[in-house]
Amino acid sequence: MSIQALFVSKDMLSLKQLVNSTVSQCNEIYVKYIANTKSEMLEILSRHYVDLLILDIRDFDFTLNELIKKINFLIICQTELLIKLVNESYQKVQIEENKIESVCNLLKEIIKNNRIANCNIKNNILLELSNMGYNLKHIGTYYVLEAIMLIYEANSWDKLDNLQKNIYTVIAKNHNKSLNNIKTNIIKATNLKSRKSGMALEYTPKEVITHILTKFL
Repeated sequence: MSIQALFVSKDMLSLKQLVNSTVSQCNEIYVKYIANTKSEMLEILSRHYVDLLILDIRDFDFTLNELIKKINFLIICQTELLIKLVNESYQKVQIEENKIESVCNLLKEIIKNNRIANCNIKNNILLELSNMGYNLKHIGTYYVLEAIMLIYEANSWDKLDNLQKNIYTVIAKNHNKSLNNIKTNIIKATNLKSRKSGMALEYTPKEVITHILTKFL
């Protein structure tokens, strides 16, 4: 899973160096947006979803309270980095020598933690699918898992509006399969689930995906 990031700084040279270092050293950090002003940053945040904000707060008149509920973020201060944690607390990391290198090292830690969290979420979703009666030996079950993860990672309920276009085509491309193959296997796995669990009603894949996402998004 790539981590979509917004980089913000008035110092274009420093910003360029940081972005280049991130691209070369942290390939799971996707530089989705770059902003030079506070208004640009707020406009991007109001219209688009990003996982991580990397901001040189020395350039702007922000207070932490303005940012705390907006996003996960990494703030560059004069001599330290300030990272917002999941529990709304903060972790401070001293910048010992090279600011760019310090940021990249921290981004590598974020990538590592993200992988662990992602693995835990996948395991929990598989458990939910198993509890609902899905056969974990059926390939369609794992396509359902992948569909859920794609929506979860994008943090976008809108993708549910057209699963075939927004999700199934991506899964087909990932596995070099036809769209019909993906769709058929997902339907088969879902129908098997209904029969195995003895449910009177048959739920559609969309209903199953929606049900599980409500527990994780």
